[in-house]
Amino acid sequence: MFGNWFKKKTEIKDMPLFANQAERNEVVNAVVFHSEESDIAYQNGKNWKGSRHSDKTSWMRKQYYARLPRRSFTRCPFCNHAYVQKIDPYGYDGDWWYSKGDPNRTVCEHYRLIRCATNLHGNLRDAPVGGDRNFGPAVPYVIPRLLQLPNMVCVVTAMTLEAGYTFYPLVYFSQDPIAEDSLTANWAGKSYGFEVRNEFWDFELSPWVQSGQLRWCSTTSDHNTILEDANPDQFPYLDLPGHRGVQTAVRSKFWQTAALGESVTHYSGD
Repeated sequence: MFGNWFKKKTEIKDMPLFANQAERNEVVNAVVFHSEESDIAYQNGKNWKGSRHSDKTSWMRKQYYARLPRRSFTRCPFCNHAYVQKIDPYGYDGDWWYSKGDPNRTVCEHYRLIRCATNLHGNLRDAPVGGDRNFGPAVPYVIPRLLQLPNMVCVVTAMTLEAGYTFYPLVYFSQDPIAEDSLTANWAGKSYGFEVRNEFWDFELSPWVQSGQLRWCSTTSDHNTILEDANPDQFPYLDLPGHRGVQTAVRSKFWQTAALGESVTHYSGD
């Protein structure tokens, strides 16, 4: 039994990507099952059983991340290089939606940071493990402070996901080097170093489109992206309907709150 178990571990890098929702759900459900069984076993003092389930949870999580597809999120407005990374397009019950990270993402030298907006279109899930899911607002926005940095441009893409969501990566690029402490948290986060940065979200996009500081990418059927011309009349994301504030899911609960005003809170990190 253990020989087969360790053989499976070595083969994880060779596993195919998820072909459909059912394949992905099977792995996510296994992560949830073994995680919950591990907690129950440890609470009952059955450490050997808890350790076994914990080991299986870890292996299933590795399989989950290994089998997620890599897709183009956007393109750099300066060199047209594609920003490519993994994503779970099948629903926020998957762990990817907690961190949204990919240590092997492909970025160019002009990349500075990525934010996001997400319209779930009412497709809610139960996310029993993995922490809070922070989606940003339901429609695209910009952070004016960032666009005031030298040569900064934001590029927005509307990614239609299998889960029924519209996911908007909001990716900031600059030709000039930008000091790290001038930037902000990625995705929908607020924590940046030893600060909590609540940024002002500007949903009035037209002036930024007119100035050329807000560009957009279209998507293809094979999940590629195309950087479109900087023609303000063709920008498709003005005045979209949807919640213009914070959206968060924790386990089976989902709520929407107002956007926070701009502020910075320092903490010691002790």
